[in-house]
Amino acid sequence: MTTQTLPSPTVNARSLLLPYLLGLAAAMVLVQTAIALAGEGSASSPGCSPPSPRLELPPGWR
Repeated sequence: MTTQTLPSPTVNARSLLLPYLLGLAAAMVLVQTAIALAGEGSASSPGCSPPSPRLELPPGWR
């Protein structure tokens, strides 16, 4: 009795990585677009954020 082994199918790395990379690129574009649309009026003009408070140390502390 002879047993024939089937050749294992080869997997092309490009066929696995291409859909993943395209999905990742599309997600990054979507996130950047959402950030740009959400923050269009808030951070684009200079001087819109209040100044940060300064930390005053007690005398003798340095």
